[in-house]
Amino acid sequence: MSVRSLPVASKFEQSAREASSEADIGTHMRRSFRIKVPSNINFESRMAERANTLKHSRSGFIATLTRIQGDIKEIMDNCGNLEDLKLNQDSYENAWQKFVKAHEEYIECLDVLARCEELDRANDSYKEQMVQKAAFETVIESWKSKAMSNKRRDDDIKSFTRKLSRSSKGGSSGSSSSSMVLARRKEQLAIA
Repeated sequence: MSVRSLPVASKFEQSAREASSEADIGTHMRRSFRIKVPSNINFESRMAERANTLKHSRSGFIATLTRIQGDIKEIMDNCGNLEDLKLNQDSYENAWQKFVKAHEEYIECLDVLARCEELDRANDSYKEQMVQKAAFETVIESWKSKAMSNKRRDDDIKSFTRKLSRSSKGGSSGSSSSSMVLARRKEQLAIA
């Protein structure tokens, strides 16, 4: 059913409908051939939003790194085992890689947006995190080497005590058997 066949109250309404239907067709055709070029305002706002999101992600990863450092310190303070330490170290390394990735993307956004002050603060924070990571890894390696030397010493002590206990058991059983042999010989001499 076309627009012209509809009953219309007045010629004015009919001409308005025809004009609007022709305008819709023209707009539809124009839109399909139009090339969309993003405006700078839209691009800048998206980059600013992305930078803000990455800033929050980066802060979250710093908090995660701090939490895992606390967990590792607790393991070391309580003389935990090396397996738990290794698991937490792996988690720390994964969180560090995610932090670095978020930081690099954040720096790119700030560079595009030309936010020099924020860029400097972010780089200073990154350098601080790198120094903390290096110092923390040194503490972990020193604790691991002490734990390994203590473990070797404990293993040596256990091995030595096992040898002592074996030799003392062997000596007592040997002395009891030799005393029995002497007693039998005395009996045989007494009988003879």
